[in-house]
Amino acid sequence: MHNNLIKFSGRIGSAEPEAQVRQAMANITLEGLNPSVMSVKLAHAVASGKITTNDAISQVIKNYGCHA
Repeated sequence: MHNNLIKFSGRIGSAEPEAQVRQAMANITLEGLNPSVMSVKLAHAVASGKITTNDAISQVIKNYGCHA
């Protein structure tokens, strides 16, 4: 599961953080999911370079747990 998240985040095409987040949220919505407020904040932090993808994944797992 974790590897899929990392691969997904590497496929975001635009260099601009806001565009990256919009694209990611659009992809998630197309999958029928509704992103949490926390996940949107983490996406912004990753896109702007404030945290790494691995840090974001760790925070999600810490907050929600992992049931893979």
